[in-house]
Parts: sequence; structure tokens; C-alpha cells
Amino acid sequence: MILLILFTVAFSFGHDGALVNSELNALRYGIDISSWQSTFDGSKAKANGVKLVICRAGHALNKDKCWEAFTASALKNGLELGAYHFATFHFTDVSKDYTTALANAKNQANWFLSILKTAKINSYVALDFEMENGHSMNLNAAQATECILAYMNIIKNAGYKPILYSGASMLYSSVNVTKIMQQYPLWCAYYFKYGTAMDFPMWDGSFPNTTWGKRMQAWKSSIKMWQFTSEGYAKKYGCGGTNLDKDYLYF
Repeated sequence: MILLILFTVAFSFGHDGALVNSELNALRYGIDISSWQSTFDGSKAKANGVKLVICRAGHALNKDKCWEAFTASALKNGLELGAYHFATFHFTDVSKDYTTALANAKNQANWFLSILKTAKINSYVALDFEMENGHSMNLNAAQATECILAYMNIIKNAGYKPILYSGASMLYSSVNVTKIMQQYPLWCAYYFKYGTAMDFPMWDGSFPNTTWGKRMQAWKSSIKMWQFTSEGYAKKYGCGGTNLDKDYLYF
């Protein structure tokens, strides 16, 4: 059993979803990284205020080539360490129907566990549920939800703390998000200023007063992380390349 020590912050929201000023000072920062970043220096991330690093364990049944190096750097520098797995069990070209998708979801969850055992994870582990260009999904929302829950139950029963990562639009249209929230927290992606390279201090962590921001406000009790941008500032946080996923943490 892995014991997880989480810093608990009780955020409250005003009528427009803005965080109360006294609580903004407690807002924490996270980044999620993969071999797309090519290099990672945890000391730079820590020096610039990052508390949590979420490393990609793999894509489908293929381990991320930077997994060992990135997790080691995070732990060496005293950063909290989470993990995520880009799952493909819901892709039509991987699973021809619901029965196959459910079996593949369980298989991919167990594969993820085999990778998690190679690092000292001390924060959330995420099922990355999204679509890639050129792929489609032939599951309805109820079927996709059952596959997700089967996957996450396996992770939970192994002693980890699972969280579902997905885009706001996919959570709204492709799954029964209410049923998922009854059991598991959310890590929501929504780039409300896409096309503008953003750093953490450029926003206060509150959900914007937009269509998708309002939907996130309705889910706020379950959203533990918000991936608000994928653009810019990679080198500031010790990563190779130009762009970097950045996350506000609400726990």
C-alpha cells in the first residue's frame, strides 16, 4: 500500500467562480511531462515554484523512454511525483466493440501498474482519456464510463490514488461525468487562452467565465487539477523544447 500525503486546501468560489483572495496564496503549481520534453531538471522546476511533477508512464503498452530519468530527477529534488498513462482502449482501431474495450481497459491498467512499481509515486496517478488525430471512438458515453471505472478500480485496488484526465469537452460529451465524480476526482484540461504562451502568475487559478469555464465550475468539487495551458516557458521549469503543460493544483 502506498501512503499518500496530500496538502489539503479548501478552496471556496465566489459567484463567478473566482477563488477567494485569501486562498490564492495557497494555490500550488504542477507540470506534466513526457518524452516530448526530451530533458528535465527537477532543480529548476522546484526553484521556480513547481510542487508536483506528473510523468508519463507510457502510451498504450509502450513505456515512455524518459520515465526513469524524469521520475528520478523529480524525486531527487524533493518534488511530489505523480504519473499518467495515455490509454488507447477506447480507440476503434484498438477495440472493435464494448466487450473488447472493457478487456483492453483492464489490460492497459495492469500494464500501467507494472510501470508504476518502478518509481516511488507519492501523488495522483492518472488515466489519460482523450483522442488522437486519426482515431475515433465507437463507444457511447455509458460504455466509455464503464471502461474508465474498470480501469481506475484496478489502480485504486493496487493502493494508488487514481484521477481521470480529460478535456472539458470530452468530459461533457463522451462520458457520464457525474457517475465518475461519485467515485473519482478529475484532472481537467481546458486552454482558455490558446495561442498565448502562459505562465502560472498570469492567471489566479479560478475558472474563467466562459462556456467551458462555467461547466468546470459545476464540477469544481471534483476537479483537483486544471491543465490550463500547454504553451511556453518550458526552459524556465527545467524542460527541453519550448512548450510545457502547466497545472493549477486544488489539493
